[in-house]
Amino acid sequence: MRAIGPAVLLIVFAILTGCAAIPSQEEFVSVPDRVAAPPGTKQDFQQVKKVVTTMVGEYHKRASDKRNYEWTSTGITTLGGLAAIGGALGHKIALVNAGAGVAALSMTASSHFNFAQQSTVYIGAVRKLSCINAKISLVDDSVLRDATLSDDTAAADLAKSAAQTVSAAADMVRIEANNGILGIAPTVMTRDELIALVKTYMPPANSAAAAAGAGAGAPPPTVTPAMLRQRAAGEVVKSMLNDVAGCTK
Repeated sequence: MRAIGPAVLLIVFAILTGCAAIPSQEEFVSVPDRVAAPPGTKQDFQQVKKVVTTMVGEYHKRASDKRNYEWTSTGITTLGGLAAIGGALGHKIALVNAGAGVAALSMTASSHFNFAQQSTVYIGAVRKLSCINAKISLVDDSVLRDATLSDDTAAADLAKSAAQTVSAAADMVRIEANNGILGIAPTVMTRDELIALVKTYMPPANSAAAAAGAGAGAPPPTVTPAMLRQRAAGEVVKSMLNDVAGCTK
């Protein structure tokens, strides 16, 4: 009976700590890397959308796993306590020691790894990523393409870097979750800071601005149905990106 104690403790330790080394290696992989778009190159909007959708599922699973670890540790603590009581009633010292050891180890693991708090961090990431996912699902390639042709240059520029903006927002959520798990106080970027981060992934500016300046003083162009459609698309994209930035708060 005395040999059971260490064996049981090792099993409990394996159950409670086997997946507790966090954040996992994949959580340190940036969104641009997952999209396979190195800095200085444009990212594909549809690819970014797929990555964000995948991340929602991944963080939901992590939240669920950590909650299950919390339940497991609570259950093992209870069973360990019952085993210790049963051993005491039966005057079996080895069972008392094993049961008390299991309960103590379970409580220690739950307290040390703080599974409930980890689950809360991941649930926060799921909420933010799901928000981003909902906003970007409203914009398809045709809307994005029209927005890049809008005569509203601000909207056109935002549309051209929409994939980078969404990618940066999702990456902010990933970094914040990692910081939360590591015990680092999370920080929330403003929309301007998010746009500044996006520029890290944007290719060098071309001569579009110079070309626009060359047309200064020319008579206003005739407004066509295509132009109206492009302007409307530009407003949709601007609103979407503003909402995406809000999702990260």
